Amino acid sequence: MGARFDDLSKLTPSALEDLMKSAAPRPDGDHLAGSLWHGYSLAMPAPLFALFGRFGKSFHRDADGRLRGWNTRMRQGVDGWHPLVFRGKPVTYGHYEVVTEPEGTLAELYPGAVLIDYGLGGNRAWDPLGRVRDWVVQLSDDLLLGRMYLSLGGRAVPTPSYFGLARGVPLTDIVSAPVSG
Repeated sequence: MGARFDDLSKLTPSALEDLMKSAAPRPDGDHLAGSLWHGYSLAMPAPLFALFGRFGKSFHRDADGRLRGWNTRMRQGVDGWHPLVFRGKPVTYGHYEVVTEPEGTLAELYPGAVLIDYGLGGNRAWDPLGRVRDWVVQLSDDLLLGRMYLSLGGRAVPTPSYFGLARGVPLTDIVSAPVSG
């Protein structure tokens, strides 16, 4: 865990929420694009962190201008961010589209946030990640903070899940979104 995550990992959920509400400016899509960001789960119980604490979040701008991305499963229990590989390729999941100017109640709560919408990512209809909506703010040029919500019955339901993202490495492989269905 790098020094940037150290500071965030010491904060209470209430302090993380305060940062979410007060962060500005909104992350720029072009600043996000082209990188695999290193993710670190915050405020997560230790047994769950051992399984899911580190992850990668990629951002890519398609030729049509759409900003989209996917998560990469990382090896846990090792130093650094090393993708879990299956059949020679990193294991990816949870495709999403980034809404750079979101609207609605949560956009008012987090005026400096972009919305990562897994419901727009082409995930399979049965994939529960299609219900996930991450709100992400910029704390510095290379450090982001996010909070996960679930879209259930037309309502945004907050989860206790916060995460930090630090710029990692340039994207070298572009992963196609799954065909929804």
